[in-house]
Amino acid sequence: MKIALKGHGQLLIISLLITLTTSSWLSTASAEIISEASAGYVTVEDQNALRVLTPSLADRETAKIRLDNGLEAYLISDPSADKSAAALSVNVGSWSDPVDAPGLAHFCEHMLFLGTKKYPNESEYHRFVSEHGGLANAYTTNDHTSYMFAINNDALIEALDRFSNFFKEPLFNPSGVDRELQAIEGEFATHLDKDVTRKIQVYKQLANPMHPYSRFTIGNLKSLEGVSQDTLKDWYYEHYSSDIMHLVVYSPLPIERLTALVTKGFGGIVKRNRQPLHVDTPVRSEASKNSIVYIAPIKDTRTLSLTWELGAPYNRRLDTKPSDLTAFVLGHEGSESLLAQLKRENLAEGLAAGGYELSDTSLLFGIDVQLTEPGIRKIDTVIERCFQAISRIQQEGIPEYIFAEEQKMDTLRYQYQERTDAFSTVSDHARSMLYEPLETYPQFSLVSEKFDPQLVSAFINELTPDSCDVAVIAPPKFTKLNLNKTEPWLGTAYSVVPIADNRLATWKAAQSHIDIRLPAPNPYVPTSLALVDAPSPAPASDGIIVKPTAVIDDPDYGLVYFATDDRYKVPEVHWMLTLRTPAIHRDEAKELVLTDIYVRAVAEELNNLSYNALLAGLHFEIARIDEQISITVSGYSENAKQLLDQIFKTLKTVHPTKEQFNTYKRSIKRSYANFDKESPISLGAELLKTVVHKDFVAARLKAKAAGAIQYGDFIAFANEVLQKAYLEAMLYGNMTDADAKELWDSYRTTIASRGYARDRHQTPKVVVLPKDKGPYYLERKTSQNGNAVILALQNGPYSFISRAAQQTLGTVINEPFFSELRTKQQTGYIVYSTTQEIEKQIFSFFAAQSATHSNRDLLSRFEQFIEEFLEEMDTDPQGLERFNTVKSALTTELAQPPRNQETMAGILATLAFKHDGDFDFLSKRIQGFQQLTYERYLELAEEFLGKQNQQRLAIFVKGKMPESTVLDYRRIKSADQLKSVSTYATAKENTEPQ
Repeated sequence: MKIALKGHGQLLIISLLITLTTSSWLSTASAEIISEASAGYVTVEDQNALRVLTPSLADRETAKIRLDNGLEAYLISDPSADKSAAALSVNVGSWSDPVDAPGLAHFCEHMLFLGTKKYPNESEYHRFVSEHGGLANAYTTNDHTSYMFAINNDALIEALDRFSNFFKEPLFNPSGVDRELQAIEGEFATHLDKDVTRKIQVYKQLANPMHPYSRFTIGNLKSLEGVSQDTLKDWYYEHYSSDIMHLVVYSPLPIERLTALVTKGFGGIVKRNRQPLHVDTPVRSEASKNSIVYIAPIKDTRTLSLTWELGAPYNRRLDTKPSDLTAFVLGHEGSESLLAQLKRENLAEGLAAGGYELSDTSLLFGIDVQLTEPGIRKIDTVIERCFQAISRIQQEGIPEYIFAEEQKMDTLRYQYQERTDAFSTVSDHARSMLYEPLETYPQFSLVSEKFDPQLVSAFINELTPDSCDVAVIAPPKFTKLNLNKTEPWLGTAYSVVPIADNRLATWKAAQSHIDIRLPAPNPYVPTSLALVDAPSPAPASDGIIVKPTAVIDDPDYGLVYFATDDRYKVPEVHWMLTLRTPAIHRDEAKELVLTDIYVRAVAEELNNLSYNALLAGLHFEIARIDEQISITVSGYSENAKQLLDQIFKTLKTVHPTKEQFNTYKRSIKRSYANFDKESPISLGAELLKTVVHKDFVAARLKAKAAGAIQYGDFIAFANEVLQKAYLEAMLYGNMTDADAKELWDSYRTTIASRGYARDRHQTPKVVVLPKDKGPYYLERKTSQNGNAVILALQNGPYSFISRAAQQTLGTVINEPFFSELRTKQQTGYIVYSTTQEIEKQIFSFFAAQSATHSNRDLLSRFEQFIEEFLEEMDTDPQGLERFNTVKSALTTELAQPPRNQETMAGILATLAFKHDGDFDFLSKRIQGFQQLTYERYLELAEEFLGKQNQQRLAIFVKGKMPESTVLDYRRIKSADQLKSVSTYATAKENTEPQ
């Protein structure tokens, strides 16, 4: 189970994106289904009072139905959907694990993908989804399990049939049980070095042992060693019931057809009259009361966590959301906020506040503070400031204007929502609809109904030192403690130290701090949502995208493209700007580090302003990308220019104090150093980049360079960095060409740099491996758990046909590679293949991370798979059909118009600056697919992957491996050396007694 602080300041989100399409397939099959499903459900009255005002979504319809078996379904018919998708959540999760089989719910989730009575082939579902342009996934939490997929529109009917059978007749084949148990072990191994999981496991260890939260829920070989096919079947049929299932389906099909599909496909799921698990026991135990838990992390992180457990009447209050309002104030980042004061005292770098609804009876509310080095030494002061902030709210209450602003922004976000990818759409709905009655959904999940100051006040009064659990996650060298306990599953070191009475008394007596105040009204909340009156931009030749105008094309100073949005018609803009300067070189570690500190300083100085803008739907981001400074501004257009003007001013005038500089430098250096503690597969990817890109600088080199940089170096760099500059910009959205030119004038006036001629810009270079001297391998070691191998095959220069063939091949090979290496051979939990174009060279990649296999073993399995795959391609009776299916799916993806304004802006920026303003590039890519024949595809597949292609590079990352699980040969230099470590025996000595 994963816990994330959901609130202001920080939010952990897992999202998967996909973009493929077609809507020309409304066949007779659906009509037949309608006649077969004339009953079996009731329509649920839609009491959601919110209305979508986005013109591009005007044709979208929704329906709510409840099947006779109790399953609830939310149906979304969107004629412009670029993909179809479905997700189903069942109200049972890891808290329903048997005590003697922790992780069984998670194991069951894995097994549902491996065959049903109607579709018994274990890899059939994944292969079908993959070859029809889709993806599938699932996850298990404490109280629910969710399954989801997205797929090409023309494959929805068949996909839904496969999907619905998960919940009717899964097989739980014994062979699959044995193999997938190894996958569970592999997944468990990936958590061994994850600080988030390690922290949660310590929390579980200290929780009330009578509460299911205290249990281990990931599962591994040890916890599930006695599980059989019968165990899984018994648990599944006891807990999976239609009346605790919630389904979302998204498609361009009309509502009537979706209703018929759902009724026919899901009406046969058995109703077993189950209720969601209800737990009355508190999570908090005596072990953690009035104590500080110190936890040793893997990475160099310093976090203070304050957590309170609250129950009724505060939990799942969708009408008033007292937790969200409190988090808004405590997690605010304005100039008079708790975080601002901690930064002024150089005690903290960041802060998150929010609530997590652990169950229907338990809400965990927390404040997480990212500490500086002085902050870790002054924990008591940081905690006191937190209670001083709480005291301010207790004293003054939360004013109604804060509620009104939040309510307005939540309403606007719904009203002016844009089309999101199908996979995320159904995944989000399937999770959130669990907690609101279907009749009103999603109104109260998104927007608070009323302001209840008494309830908020009561909520704040619960946040006392006595009821608070305190945890410090930091390396022992900072806490000066000998950690004397070990969490049994992941081996995390920790200690529980009682809090002295005088410390508690200080926190209880905390009074409002003079410089920590409630947030003022937000000046960035939009008041005008009018659309500009401007000529429509011309479409590109293929009609997929618009064709922007180069309003500025100056070879010395910049290239600025602009287009008015007349397609999505939302009052927003998406601006993407890149600054190039001769002061930053992509191969100079010191310059890259100085740029990272500069970017951090600009963001920090702008934070008071940009945070208010963010709360009001206007997002700003600044980052270094290679040798460039990237700036994005996106959101409501009304105040966007005001924000960008301030960004320009800050870029020119930023001047942190020496203390601030040291804080930024230490933080950035720590992030570089922490990269060495990333997963083996991530370390392998970095090592690969150092070869593929001529000028790539690894994290450890930047960490070394950071140590030598002084304050004077930074000031000199900040004064110089924009003396010469060149601006690339893509400006798209609710704006006119006059607005675009005004932004250019603001940039030129404010930055006032000299030119940096276009023909003097740095040009990235990509490796071309020798054609007749390979293959090669590189190896590095890590202290992390597991081995990793990445095999890179260079496939030659880019052409539209070769890239089409490579992507088709990559899609066809993806699922078989995963199925063979992950599902059948169980080499590791992380297994994937992909393709990529890098500076007009194309590459194919195969990768795996393993806790059981050596690097050479993994590589040999990769090569054996590739060899056998190529042999089978020539004789595969379904090869041509598969080729045509995949090629059609990829062509459809390219031909699909961008789903929203942000996606359009991103595509336009890529075409403008990566493809030299070729806005017909997508059309040329489509032609490449159209011209690709099956015969040429087979020829190129052999050229790309066959043994004659010696442009191969394997990356080995060798980590810690349990000796009992890996068979790894050791090199010995000579026979004599082997003799010296061996013993010899006679035949008589070798004969065992009878």
